[in-house]
Amino acid sequence: ASNVTVPLVGTKTMEGRTFTEGETLSFGIEGTYEGAAEGVNVPYPRNASLNADGSSAILVVTPEAGTTSATVDFGRITFEQPGTYTYKVWEIAGDDNSVTYDDTVYLVSYEVTQENNVLVASPATITVEGSAEDSAASTDLAWTNTYNPDKPGEPDNPENPDNPGEAGGPALPGTGDSSWLGIPVLLAAAGFGVVALAVGVRVRRMRK
Repeated sequence: ASNVTVPLVGTKTMEGRTFTEGETLSFGIEGTYEGAAEGVNVPYPRNASLNADGSSAILVVTPEAGTTSATVDFGRITFEQPGTYTYKVWEIAGDDNSVTYDDTVYLVSYEVTQENNVLVASPATITVEGSAEDSAASTDLAWTNTYNPDKPGEPDNPENPDNPGEAGGPALPGTGDSSWLGIPVLLAAAGFGVVALAVGVRVRRMRK
């Protein structure tokens, strides 16, 4: 039977900023095969690089700087045997803390049949993994990342962020807390009272 090839293409969108010079995007793909033939190697798209044992592959895309959308072209897949081929496809999250990465995982399935000694591949069936019975149909592969320049970090002491040195302890008074200003005044007044009383007692004794 002759071979049959199919494309596998998706899109990537960045919200909040444009792609920068030299920025790269990485995507993973892992295939499985169900069919009558034994020992069939799952074919992978041409543009993806296989790992050492051939169980998955990675595609690295370099988007055009200054744009907000990029084509994720895995390349064409060549099938040599009839059966059901299913590919799990996802974006590999980067290490930019200011970006929220799309964690959608797609399942792309092809039904390959043989008709008059010719292999025929059905149009891809794309679903979202983890949806109800994986039945949430999608028309294409699409990932969207969001740029968050003011993404907040975790405080040093989540229980008491005003005083990170003492977890759960009382916060130190702020410089604008006027209730603490009265304490030195009261102490000073008390001190003056004691001195005045002592002087008065001494004066009375001298008069006697």
